[in-house]
Amino acid sequence: KPPSNDDDKYTVSETQDDEFEFVDTNAVVIQSKLRAMHTRKKFLRARYAVSVIQGYSRANQARKQFLAQKAGTIRLQALFRGRRARFIFASLQSLLSKAQALVRGFLTRQKVCRLMEERRSGYRAQMVELWHRTFTPLSYRSKFWLLVSNDGFLHLNLLEEELSRLWSELATTISGSESSREVSPRRLVLNNAESIGMSNRLYQRFLEVEEILSSVEQQKQG
Repeated sequence: KPPSNDDDKYTVSETQDDEFEFVDTNAVVIQSKLRAMHTRKKFLRARYAVSVIQGYSRANQARKQFLAQKAGTIRLQALFRGRRARFIFASLQSLLSKAQALVRGFLTRQKVCRLMEERRSGYRAQMVELWHRTFTPLSYRSKFWLLVSNDGFLHLNLLEEELSRLWSELATTISGSESSREVSPRRLVLNNAESIGMSNRLYQRFLEVEEILSSVEQQKQG
């Protein structure tokens, strides 16, 4: 049986409905894919922006922590270096002070030994001269000389005691003020002795008697 016109209309309308539904479905799929693509792009851009912001924020925090740690480390290093520098300075100062004390002590001992030797030799020479003037027995001289032949403070004290005895025996007097006398080498020796604390009245009397003896010798020669 051949198809009628009504059947043809029904077939065309059904075919158009199928095509419309197909197009509609495809349009929906395309729209959904486009919207998904746009949404994905927005999400990626947002995630990238968030990651950049987080990176800057974390970098800023890390920079602040680093600067704080750096400042603390610098302070600790400054404290450590300052303490080490102070310790080194104190050690060097102590060593220099000890070295200076040793050198000054050595120089002072040398000066004292030299002045003591000069004083002993001068005492002995004046003692021998005064022995001649007081006609001291030779036996006494020899015995006493054995006592004062060595070096030391005890022997120097014995020489001073003997000179005091001889001065009192000869009744030696000093006239005139010291300011009216000329400065002699003996006076310079006295000044050097005073500079290191070795001057005393007996040594001043010894120098005065020495000047008297020298003036007496000059008068004899004149």
